[in-house]
Amino acid sequence: MLNFNKILFPVSLTCIPTKFAPYILSMASKYASKIHLLHTSRQFDKYMSAYINQAQITEFKKGASSFGKEFTFGANKKLLEFKEKHFKDVSKK
Repeated sequence: MLNFNKILFPVSLTCIPTKFAPYILSMASKYASKIHLLHTSRQFDKYMSAYINQAQITEFKKGASSFGKEFTFGANKKLLEFKEKHFKDVSKK
């Protein structure tokens, strides 16, 4: 019989993962598994050379860096809120 020690749950921080959270929680309880949440995002400055002319890149890089930091901070906060809301009991094991 298979034993799932770890479950990787990709979270898009939209309403979609909330529909699957009870199933993940049920599976984790059944197999005494740890749940690992994963959220990914793009780094905007990686796409600059393809879409922005060279003269504007320096200014854009400053804005992209600032936006990226705010985006990452906000995403981390929402991910922690999601974890606390849906996996509160599991996270304390």
